[in-house]
Amino acid sequence: YSMKFAGYKIASGKISLDLNYKVRNSKLEGENKVVLDQLTLGERVDSPDAMKLPLELALAILKDSDGKIDLDLPVSGSLEDPQFSYGAIVWKAVLNVIGKIVTAPFRALGALFGISGDKLESIDFDAGSAVLLPPEREKLKQVATLLSKRVQLKLTVPPHYSAAADSAALRVSGVRRELARRAGVRVADGEEPGPPDLADRAMRNALRALLTDRHGAPEWDQRKAEAEQTAAAAGAQVSVFERAQRITQGEPQVSDLAPLYRGILDRLIASQPLAAEALPQLAKRRSDAIVEALKTAGVEAVRLAQPAVEKIDSAAGKPVPLKLGLSSR
Repeated sequence: YSMKFAGYKIASGKISLDLNYKVRNSKLEGENKVVLDQLTLGERVDSPDAMKLPLELALAILKDSDGKIDLDLPVSGSLEDPQFSYGAIVWKAVLNVIGKIVTAPFRALGALFGISGDKLESIDFDAGSAVLLPPEREKLKQVATLLSKRVQLKLTVPPHYSAAADSAALRVSGVRRELARRAGVRVADGEEPGPPDLADRAMRNALRALLTDRHGAPEWDQRKAEAEQTAAAAGAQVSVFERAQRITQGEPQVSDLAPLYRGILDRLIASQPLAAEALPQLAKRRSDAIVEALKTAGVEAVRLAQPAVEKIDSAAGKPVPLKLGLSSR
C-alpha cells in the first residue's frame, strides 16, 4: 500500500510523521503532522479502489517552493478491527484532504496564503462587455499573487459568452450607438452610450428615422395613429401650444410622447441585427482581457491557456461569469 497513492505508483519521495495519539477503549484518535518531501508520481495503477482525482493538481497546490507538503491530519480508527492498518488510516486522511482541494482548488490555494479564494475562480463581466471592472482587476491581482507562490500551477482562461444575456445587451448597445450617431450625441472612445433621452427632439427624430429606414413609413404612420386613438379614448387633452408643436414636428397629437417612443425603441432593439461571430468574438475579447491583466501582474504567458470558445448559461440582465481553471504544469 505504501508504494501506491490514489491510483499512482510513487516514483520517489519520503514521508515523515509527528504523532500525537490517544487510545481509549481500543479506539485510536490523534493528530498527525505529515510531511511529504519531494513526492513524485509514477505511472498510473489500475485499481478498483483508486480514487478518481486530479492528483497532480492537488500536489501542485500543496507543494511549497522546496517541494514539501506539510499537512495536519486528524485520524481515528479501531484497534479491534481485523483490517486495522495505521498506514491505511494515514493515507485515507491524506486523500480526504486532497478530495477537498480538487473540488475547490481556488479556495484551498487561497487558504494556504491567507486569501479568501472562494470568489477568485469567477471573473464577472457586464453583459455585452469585455471591459474588466475594477473589482475583477483586483481579483486577478490576487490570482497572480497565488500563481507566483505556486510555480507548478497553470491557469486556464476559457472564452465564455451567454447567448441570452450577451445577445440582448449587444442589441441594446447597437441601437443606442446608431441613435446617438443620428442624433449627434458624442460618445467617447471605449464608452457605451446611455439610454436615449426621449424628451430630446433630436433623439425622437433619430428614433423615427431609424424605424422608418428599417421597417418602412407605414409602421410609423400606424404607431402615430394608434397613439392618437389611445389618447382620445383616455380623454387626454392637448394644449394649443402642444398641438402646434406636434404639427410642426410631424408627431402625433398627444401630450405624453414617451410611451410611443419607448415602444419604437423596444421594436428597434428586438429587430437589431447581430453578426454571426459577435458572441464568439466577445468571448475571445474577455479571455484576452484577463490574460493581458495577468501578464501585466507578472504571470508568464506559458502558464496561461485559452481553450475554445464556450457558451454558458446566464440570464439576461445578469453578469456573465468567466470561470478560471487550475491545473498542474
